Amino acid sequence: MRKYIYITAFLLFFAGCNQTDLTPAYIVIDEEVLVNCIDISTFNEETVIQQPIYDSYQLEALKSQRFSAIWVTINNNDERGVWELPCKIPILASGPVTLKFSPAYHKNGMSTILPGYRMVSSLEKQIIVEKEKEIRFTKDDLKFKYDPRVFFPLLEIFEQSTRFSQREEGIGANIVLDNKDGRSVGLVELNNSLSHFDIMTDHLRLAYKGENFTLLELEYKIEYTASATPSILPEFAVEVRYTNTYNYPVHAPLVNFRYNKNKEWRTVYVDLSKVIGEGSLGGILSDLKICLTASMPENETYSNIKFFFDNIKITTY
Repeated sequence: MRKYIYITAFLLFFAGCNQTDLTPAYIVIDEEVLVNCIDISTFNEETVIQQPIYDSYQLEALKSQRFSAIWVTINNNDERGVWELPCKIPILASGPVTLKFSPAYHKNGMSTILPGYRMVSSLEKQIIVEKEKEIRFTKDDLKFKYDPRVFFPLLEIFEQSTRFSQREEGIGANIVLDNKDGRSVGLVELNNSLSHFDIMTDHLRLAYKGENFTLLELEYKIEYTASATPSILPEFAVEVRYTNTYNYPVHAPLVNFRYNKNKEWRTVYVDLSKVIGEGSLGGILSDLKICLTASMPENETYSNIKFFFDNIKITTY
């Protein structure tokens, strides 16, 4: 919806200028262009943070992204705002033009909040614009690189082991390694005998870096079987637990994510900056734990619900 508002405002602004040529060119970006759009080929060599050398499986997890929007600037001064993909952006300039791109994400799964993804460097492209022409960008054109200062306090790829376990041993369903859609994943299954799960990581040490500078990123897919169409769709919650600066234990729910009716993998981004800042008073949380939890809805027709997780990472710098 927002992209159409931009186009209307853009054209109306120039409507009263009799001398202005209103014939635009267009920048076209399709939805799949920002899927796995990060170049990780030289990540190990370019990082300035002292961290492990990532193997090919881990690098693929760092590459795995799905951005739903993009911020666009023209000639360094024309802020064109954020555009949900696919998009067709009008541009009145002609001749040589400099474009600056930054990928954007739905913050905490909310469609109305689309901040730029600060973990990568902005990408500049030089193009030649001809009026009435379309300049279409492909996956090969828009390849971003992580900022060299970025690091990953949590990188869970479910390849041979996992850092997630039951919060209380023996209570609820546990997470196991599995294979789904040709990839190694974590699986938690709920059924009549195990109707909830509450799993979490071990302790993580995280410092407050400022707004939108620390994200929990994860991919998930939910499947279920039921004897009839349930009235309540399955969902899981993302929570954190930590001890604050006053030595009090804190349990903080962050966001819930629901079953995707398209039955596809979803990539979601959860802002951890606020909870880290509040819990540490702008300092360091030394025992932060990421929790995933869900329960089978009561009085429904489910026989089982499967929660698949992959490429869970905390990204910060």
